[in-house]
Amino acid sequence: MRKTNLLILGLASILIVSCGQGGKKEERDDPSTVKQTMALSKKDTIKVLELTNQFMTAVKEQRYVDAAIMLHETKADDPFAQPELLDNTQLKSVLHRLKAFPIYDYSITDYIFKEALDNEVRCKVILFPKNDEKDTRPNTTTWYFKPVRFLGEWKLCFRSSTQGDRTFDASN
Repeated sequence: MRKTNLLILGLASILIVSCGQGGKKEERDDPSTVKQTMALSKKDTIKVLELTNQFMTAVKEQRYVDAAIMLHETKADDPFAQPELLDNTQLKSVLHRLKAFPIYDYSITDYIFKEALDNEVRCKVILFPKNDEKDTRPNTTTWYFKPVRFLGEWKLCFRSSTQGDRTFDASN
């Protein structure tokens, strides 16, 4: 008899607990507060590195126009907007900068994928070869790119890691 009472009491408590939770709505994340995540594949990495190599090879070979027309700009006030090709004024500014600092060689030193709009590729740029071991002139610099995936396509943008995303100010 005692076992039966314990069994009935156990079933009754399970029934009460399950009925008490039955009226609750399932909690869901608010889409406006959910961080957008990005699923990356090996193809994404290959595509981004190909874009970067195409740009850097064009600059190395002094095909500045070919390189400049590959660049896109993201809007600082609307980071979710479609990356746009540079306008004519911006292209002239980029061409001027690329011609002012021809490169001897380059290597991709690092790449970081965070999310569709926040990624980085870092290139070590060799501006000129060193004449000998006694040559103490600095001959390298670092260029930062911000590859952005928009609607499944990768776009190459510049990034200044010390100052945040860089827009192309043609007045410089």
